Amino acid sequence: MSMLSGCGCLAGIVRMLRNLRQRLGQGCRYRDTLLANREAGEVHRLEEAARSVSEEELAQILGNSFPGSVLRPAENCEDSEDLERLQEEFLEIVQSSDSQAALRAVESATSEIVNASDECVGSALHFIAAEGHVQACRALLARSDFGQVNSRNGIGSTALHIAAANDEEEICKMILACPRFTVGAAAVNNNGQTSMDFAAEFGTGLCLDILEASGCRYGTCRRRGRQVLNRRPANALGAQAEEVADMNELD
Repeated sequence: MSMLSGCGCLAGIVRMLRNLRQRLGQGCRYRDTLLANREAGEVHRLEEAARSVSEEELAQILGNSFPGSVLRPAENCEDSEDLERLQEEFLEIVQSSDSQAALRAVESATSEIVNASDECVGSALHFIAAEGHVQACRALLARSDFGQVNSRNGIGSTALHIAAANDEEEICKMILACPRFTVGAAAVNNNGQTSMDFAAEFGTGLCLDILEASGCRYGTCRRRGRQVLNRRPANALGAQAEEVADMNELD
């Protein structure tokens, strides 16, 4: 083989190696493109899946409790049943013993949810007064969209009645100081009882001075001579439960 033909073979080999390297480079770029597209597709699929998972399901996946202290906006509700469920969850939170959870629920709830009420127990303010959630009460009364300040429960008692029955001085003061509490300290329930009656009969009388200074007096309809001073209900809503039973007796 001549030197010239040998050089020609080497040149051909060099060109072949260059072509092979170019093809390998294109293959790597093609592979990288495929991987990038696959990753993008996977991210998109996960995003779509995440959007289809409800907050309750997501909470269960993450191991969080539900209902939590932060509620979903009412505008995400598909129908009245969803709103009713969220209202029930809200009332469950504010009647729990967790004051911080109650505060967060009051601060995050929408207008429709924060104005939820139970036909027997009353509004969120009744629940909060019974449990002594001072900060949640302050936040609730500060909300201009809360329209249940004067609301009454199943026997016509205001939240002031419930606060007085549970010796919650601070909450009594806040309710009395609220300009929207227009029914006044002397409001009576269906049994003719005022907040002072509740403070004396179901609490220890701790709130009597505050109530009397605000113009409240004992009601005209007294309880059959019952003397139950210095007795506190077994639970926060015990006063109201017993009151319902006694009202039935009077009937």
